[in-house]
Amino acid sequence: MVRNVSRQKSSCPEQGIFKSALRDKSGGFAVPFAVCSVVLVGAAGLAVDYSRITLTRSNLQESLDAAVLAGIAYVPDAKSSSGVKGPGITKEGRLEIARKFFESDFGSAENSVEGSFAYNGEVLEGSATARVKTSLMAVLGQSSSGVAAIAKATSEPFRVPACILAMHPTRKHTLELNDTLDVIAPDCNIYGNSNHPDDVVDPHQPENFLVGKSVQAVGYGHHYLPNVKPPVEHAPELIPDPLAKLNLPSPGACKYSGIRISGGVSTLDPGNYCGGLSVTNRAAVTLRPGLYNITGGSFVVNNATVLGDGVTVSLATPGISIDWTDAKIQITAPKSGQYAGMAVIGARNPATHVIDASTVDITGVIYLIGGAFKWVSSGSPAVSSKWTAWIVDGFSWSGDGTINVNFDINGSDVPYPKELYVIPRPGKPRLIE
Repeated sequence: MVRNVSRQKSSCPEQGIFKSALRDKSGGFAVPFAVCSVVLVGAAGLAVDYSRITLTRSNLQESLDAAVLAGIAYVPDAKSSSGVKGPGITKEGRLEIARKFFESDFGSAENSVEGSFAYNGEVLEGSATARVKTSLMAVLGQSSSGVAAIAKATSEPFRVPACILAMHPTRKHTLELNDTLDVIAPDCNIYGNSNHPDDVVDPHQPENFLVGKSVQAVGYGHHYLPNVKPPVEHAPELIPDPLAKLNLPSPGACKYSGIRISGGVSTLDPGNYCGGLSVTNRAAVTLRPGLYNITGGSFVVNNATVLGDGVTVSLATPGISIDWTDAKIQITAPKSGQYAGMAVIGARNPATHVIDASTVDITGVIYLIGGAFKWVSSGSPAVSSKWTAWIVDGFSWSGDGTINVNFDINGSDVPYPKELYVIPRPGKPRLIE
């Protein structure tokens, strides 16, 4: 209908001619003036109808959302005005609350409204329709237009993505801060698997701050716990290895042996690196996209820079460690393929890794489930990575300044593994898709 209006509008006189028609007394402009008047009135009528339909649809959705949330969130008490007491905590009572809320919040003499509510498992679902009376459309034979809405709410526990996951099941100090260091990760869910009763999360000094989106430990914490934001929670469960089904690369035949790069600018190709990989003395090394399988020696970066886009580094044999000192590591994991999202992976065996005075700017997962990290920070290195996820044995952070951890998985084209949605959060009334 809008397209027809547009065509007729183009045949109307221009504004100056239209004004002349108002002054003309010969009647020569009477017909086009009448046609344009009808078109303008019709367009205005359509705009009124469309606005009314759009507003009704928006109000219907808002009322339905509020109704299912009211049903889920309802806690009966003696002062309740809902008329449903005691048994209202049951599903049937919650459905009644949702119905009453919707009926009181939406509807008028002009609109014919129907709403229904039901439970699907632990999800309270609502659907509603309304008929909106029309003006111009009624003249054309359509006296009303239908709008519809659906809404779902639940308060079931749910899982959120892991950002820092310390996997050791019993050891103390798996999330430990020393000296004057802060770890700032405001979008990061931090979790300690250890059941140690007093000392999993431990800011040792009053200058230590640990900031996350949530901080949980199966055991608990010690010392300056008010410096943990939000407060440490008792985690409800031990999380098993979330990437246990990930096939790690086998050592394979050597393609490169005993690679030691000291100084200069170099580019390396993916492949099997036997005897470790060492980059030192202000060297700047770029890793071409692919898998770097390091065996039989450590991954050493000392006073040097390693860059790589679309790269996975694998510490393929037990006991191989990371030793990054005065280093800049800027790696982005692959966007597709077997190791999409995986930046650093390693054998599922105990190992000790050292990061000292280095900038760790990695987009992707560091999956070193047996790896205990000793991380000494210096200053507050700037990081540009969209997100980093650490699935490791534990951390002992020390030094000064700040370690920043970014975690914007929705703003990155590097995929975050769905298997890492493992951090339990308590249920709260919320709308769901």
